Amino acid sequence: MKKVTFKLGALAVLAALLLAVGGCGQEKEEKSVQTESAAAEEETLETEDAAELAPDFETVLADGTEVNLSDYRGKKVLLNFWATWCGYCIMEFPALDRLSRDYADELVVLAIDCGEDEATVQALLEKNEYSFLVGMDEDYEIQRLYPTNGIPYTVLIGEEGEVLHRTTGIPSREEDEIYEYYKENLGLE
Repeated sequence: MKKVTFKLGALAVLAALLLAVGGCGQEKEEKSVQTESAAAEEETLETEDAAELAPDFETVLADGTEVNLSDYRGKKVLLNFWATWCGYCIMEFPALDRLSRDYADELVVLAIDCGEDEATVQALLEKNEYSFLVGMDEDYEIQRLYPTNGIPYTVLIGEEGEVLHRTTGIPSREEDEIYEYYKENLGLE
């Protein structure tokens, strides 16, 4: 009897470890990288160094349109990786929506859903009307180009395709603070 208990305990530990090291879309919300609202992990890239270009990819938007990231050259891009089960991801959406509407001429907000099927994403979108673009990454192909420890994961991209800034987690729980954070890091006026 003790051997069975030990084996089940070892399996539980192994399962927990696998969940903890999982990538985008493989963690549950309570395992999110973000433990406190304002503690976003961020990286600002030095502009004097050789600019890192954001890897190009193709995705199918929620409306069925196929697009490439490079289609948006000439505009700044806020590339956001998320999933429907991630509460912090959904918490950012009102601020991302405002940015998309307020800066439509100079900014594209592209939110990439990680690992979920179209029906799951459509169910969320039917409940909410967002002005930003929602792309699909059911097989984690795009996420592999942008590795991270968790979601939400946001990459800010300049007009020439250069990576300007990265943030894992959310900068705040307050919509206005999230809005201002991304606005400032994108250099929007």
